[in-house]
Amino acid sequence: MLTTGLSVIGRTFSDLAGYDWTSTSWTECDTVAFKNGDVTTCTISSPNTAVHATTGAACSFSAAGAIVSGTTINCNKASGVTGYHIELGTAVIAITLTDVTFTGTPGTDKVHVLKTLTTVTAGSFVVGVHYRINTVGSTDFTLIGASANTIGVNFTATGVGSGTGTADQAVKITISGTTSLAEADCTTAGAPAWVAAPQPTLSATVLANTRCLLWNRTTSAELDNAFVSGTSYSKIITSGASSNDVLDLYTFKEGYLESRATISYAGANATFAVDQAPDPAIQYYRTEESITDYTTLTEFNFYSPDIYIQADDADGESTLKKLFIFYNGVLTTADGATYMRGGVTFNSAFDVVINRSVRAIAVDNVSVTYGLHFTDETNIRVTTDDGTSWIAPPSAPGSIRYAFGVSPGQIETTGSSVVTGTAASIIAAIPSANDIAQEVVTGITF
Repeated sequence: MLTTGLSVIGRTFSDLAGYDWTSTSWTECDTVAFKNGDVTTCTISSPNTAVHATTGAACSFSAAGAIVSGTTINCNKASGVTGYHIELGTAVIAITLTDVTFTGTPGTDKVHVLKTLTTVTAGSFVVGVHYRINTVGSTDFTLIGASANTIGVNFTATGVGSGTGTADQAVKITISGTTSLAEADCTTAGAPAWVAAPQPTLSATVLANTRCLLWNRTTSAELDNAFVSGTSYSKIITSGASSNDVLDLYTFKEGYLESRATISYAGANATFAVDQAPDPAIQYYRTEESITDYTTLTEFNFYSPDIYIQADDADGESTLKKLFIFYNGVLTTADGATYMRGGVTFNSAFDVVINRSVRAIAVDNVSVTYGLHFTDETNIRVTTDDGTSWIAPPSAPGSIRYAFGVSPGQIETTGSSVVTGTAASIIAAIPSANDIAQEVVTGITF
């Protein structure tokens, strides 16, 4: 039976039948005593002053299975507070609290469990009953619902079990939405209070063969890094995210733009709106070089986490197009997504910025035989966002030549580049202003 829209003031209230309640308020009442009916969008406030300040509760439940949602429970009396917001009777083995708001500071704790301690030996577990492992013994608890054979692990029995292990019957309090409750907020007459935090699923529809990286922007932590061969991405959140955290889902597909979708995490299931589009610059490079798979580029190798792209070409020549095809492809790997995302901006196919303030990407020629010459260096301008060089100090005799729009070996004044080899020696040999002045003075006769 559903009871709705009532306002109960200053009464002793006890529901012995287990009715469902919605949009009802209780004010200045004794402990509001429910059985196991659902309580939805209700308010319990200003309990009667007779409710005890350490052992009394604003409301109670006497049987298992109630779902309390969208309800506010205030333990503040007209003078003082109650001991608890909620008291769970000896027969309560489970309750669900969704978007429940606890207001006021209770004299003892938010929830009190009256169920006493009952320890059960494997072979006598009851399917569907909740337990906490007490001793492992010879029992494999993972066969009957536990996540691990570890003392303190909570589980709901899926079988009777076998062996010498023992477990204590637990009271499972499932929370979701905005409900804020931890096991430390519960006192008990003996039975463990198992506060089961929500495990929502975050999902997205993506293109086939996409790398997905889930990032908590609020805590600067990576939550997931997975390659999706199909079109559906999903991640069950068991830890690492709290309500109102900003979460980003980065997606990387070979030949496509880097993509980022964002949500504000609410502790519930959510879907990222992912938009993946081809990268015009990379598509142009792939067409020009007749490359459809970056792994065919043998002259480059990604070295993480130092974020070096190592070059070692047999004939000492490659192209910038191939370099950036390789970068785009590396993003589809786990390390590439972690260490190189956001590292390059393609203003166009002919104007590329390496974002070294974001990712300190550098190219290192590791050849012991050849210098590396980008044969399309006069066509593609490569600069960096912070003015530092994207060409690494050589770890081998091989150098790298890059000059945009000028003769090979000269310095591009508007880019971020270095000069190596013969050109460097020429520059080093240019006399300084002091040298020139000295020569002038030396040549004057008085």
